[in-house]
Amino acid sequence: MIVKGNIRTNGSSLGSYLLSEGRFEKNKDKNERIEVWEANGYKQGDRLQDILADFEHSSTGTQCEKPLFHVQIRAGKDEQLTRDQFLESVNRLEEKLELTGHERVIVAHTLEGQEHLHVVWNRIDHEQEKAAELHYYKHKCTDLARELEKEFGLRELSAQKQQSKLSRDEEQQAIRHDQKPQEVKAAVRECWEQSDSGKAFVTALDERGYLLAAGDRRDYVIVDESGGTYSPARLTGSKAAEVRKRLSDIDREALPSVAEAKEMQDDRAHGIKTAREQAQWEEALAKAAIEKAEQEAQAKRLAEREEKYRQEELAKQRRERKAAKLYSKADMVSVQNDAQWFFKEKNRLKEQAQKEQAKQEEQAKKYQAKQDKEQDNQQPEKQQEEQEVSGSRRDFWQKMQSVRDAREEARETKNANTEQTATQQRKAAREALREQSDQQRGRQGGAGRTRDDEERERER
Repeated sequence: MIVKGNIRTNGSSLGSYLLSEGRFEKNKDKNERIEVWEANGYKQGDRLQDILADFEHSSTGTQCEKPLFHVQIRAGKDEQLTRDQFLESVNRLEEKLELTGHERVIVAHTLEGQEHLHVVWNRIDHEQEKAAELHYYKHKCTDLARELEKEFGLRELSAQKQQSKLSRDEEQQAIRHDQKPQEVKAAVRECWEQSDSGKAFVTALDERGYLLAAGDRRDYVIVDESGGTYSPARLTGSKAAEVRKRLSDIDREALPSVAEAKEMQDDRAHGIKTAREQAQWEEALAKAAIEKAEQEAQAKRLAEREEKYRQEELAKQRRERKAAKLYSKADMVSVQNDAQWFFKEKNRLKEQAQKEQAKQEEQAKKYQAKQDKEQDNQQPEKQQEEQEVSGSRRDFWQKMQSVRDAREEARETKNANTEQTATQQRKAAREALREQSDQQRGRQGGAGRTRDDEERERER
């Protein structure tokens, strides 16, 4: 079960949020149902925004700047609470926080099939004209949730998850330093889980760029590369007692203070090594030199051992050759006979291979001669066929050329005849026109005759 609350102001905006109106209208798609259960002291039909605004205005004349106390109550995932259980939870919390008799508003939301409750109290007591002091209200909400889980038979939620959550200041600090709060938390949590002692935890933090410092108000503080400070208990999800127990092997006086740790991180960012880091560096160099000398000595001993073993093997082989017996005469004859047989067999196989090669070469020559003869016989026939083909092609082209020549000659003759005929026709037409013109002039008489006509008449 989850019971969490916060002190706030701006009642009108809170009312719009609870009803998913105004700028919160987009939440209507998420909330399947919204129902106002209670608004004591007000009439039916009053707007919830106005009611909460009245709660806020009632703080006028007091020193209270945040007169509203907003609480959310819900069961765990896949669990449901009845209406009576919700109301009992509200009344029990009201009694724990000493808000009995104060004005309140109860609104129920149904999200993804699961119902949860919003309760808003007016902290102002009208009789005494002062605000209720909600001391340790977060712890009281958590304690009530654990009690109700047992009474209602609900699954008990782990308090470790809530402890491992960063505070609002730590989250804002990480964001200001361009870091993601969840990444910081995951890195420190991994260092915590991988280490089994305080020294191992400090080493793991140092490898990731974090420093463990002695806190001013708490035992230990983790400082990141940007100088941000975090609580080890919040980042690791452990209780303060568990952190002290794990880090008990560390001398707290030897740890740097928060200011020194921030200065060391600043020096790291600028590439400057602190005196402590310089000492650690020199110690690491000395340790590396010792390890290197030990490795060289070990390699030298191994080489000497291998050389000694090799010399012993050579001496053993020399002793075995010296102690070997000489062959007897019979053995020497047998070895000689075997050697002679081997060489004879080798020569026989060589001669056989040469004969086989010569035979194959002879067969190849005969095959080649046969092929050449067949090719010579086929050559005249092929030449005759080519000659016949070339003769027929030549006759064909000669015929085609004679046909083209005849066509060209006929075309030229036709053109010449056509031109001569056209010339004669034009000449005859001119003569006809001239005679016709002369006849017309003769009919007209001498009145219309020109000097040229008279001249032509005398010539005629």
